[in-house]
Amino acid sequence: MLAGGPEACEVMAARDARFGALPYRLVAHSAHTEATLIGGQREHCPVMAAIALVCTVRLARLVELGSHSLERVAGRLGLPIPANRHRALPDAALTAQEFVRLLIEGVRAGRWRTVLEVQAAAGLCVKPAADRSGASAQSGLF
Repeated sequence: MLAGGPEACEVMAARDARFGALPYRLVAHSAHTEATLIGGQREHCPVMAAIALVCTVRLARLVELGSHSLERVAGRLGLPIPANRHRALPDAALTAQEFVRLLIEGVRAGRWRTVLEVQAAAGLCVKPAADRSGASAQSGLF
């Protein structure tokens, strides 16, 4: 499906250009995967690499929803599963819906009231990509 498409560095640079002035938060289900991908492309997306991520899996754990797969969390929150699940846009939309519901659940449970409290509870940062020797590249961003 990706044959003939743009290189990853081009895609990441194009996405990076869409961000204006910080602060932002990126939200993802199992955000460590996105953190790894963004970290590997840091030179092409420096703005995105400086944005903290919020992980909906971590939020789901904190509001004690049991299993943490995207579908199971959606089911426990009463969200409909899109017919075209496992495609980028429907999964992103479902993750956004889950995020809103998890925020509400966390507020009701007294777990957080502010974005900074959510970030402290379920956030992570993009890690610098490892160089060829296996050592982490230096970064003043984190």
